This record gives sequence, C-alpha cells and structure tokens, in this order.
Amino acid sequence: MAEDSKFDRKAAELAFKRTFQAFARVLGEDSFRKYDPSKKKSSGAMLISLFEVLAIGLGHYAGDAKYDINDAHLKQMHAKLGSEARFNSAAGSGVRATTRLPVTVQLGRGYFAS
Repeated sequence: MAEDSKFDRKAAELAFKRTFQAFARVLGEDSFRKYDPSKKKSSGAMLISLFEVLAIGLGHYAGDAKYDINDAHLKQMHAKLGSEARFNSAAGSGVRATTRLPVTVQLGRGYFAS
C-alpha cells in the first residue's frame, strides 16, 4: 500500500477517522468487549474477533463520505454479536486466524452494508 500509486490514502484516512470516532461516540471503552445480555453491559477483555467484525466491517464503508454511520445500528450490532452463531463458531477458542478472518470480515461487511 505504501508504494501503490492507486491506493486512495484520503479515503483510508477518512474511513479510519470516521470508524473510530463512531466507536468512541457510541460505545466508548466497551467498543471491543463482548456484550453480556444478562448483565446488560459489556465486560471482559478486548476481543480481537469483535474488532474484526465491527471495525473492519464499518471501516469498509466509512471511507465514503456519503455513507451514513447509524449510531443505533452500531450499538445494536455490538450487542447482538455475542449471540450470533456464525460469530461464535468462527471466534471460539482455538480457531486459527486464517479460519476466523474470512468469516468475521464477511459478517462485518454484511452488518454495515447499506
């Protein structure tokens, strides 16, 4: 990417800024912690698989200034992810990144597609 003259750096920067501004605004420090519906709050350590779904999924679209980041939808996706069967089977203990990433990236892009 660093030497690719076709890489749109402005769109990548916009995607990064908009994505993480949305996480700060909507979820704060709980952005990448799993939501526990029984406690009605997020808890535990940061989960890389949660990051893969939410940040990569949202970031895929956020480089387009016309893309509307819906705060309520982001919050809803964060809360429901822990009960999503495809997420849990792909992100479970012992699942390799090479197996997990295609599933988590696809889930995230699907969640935030317009």
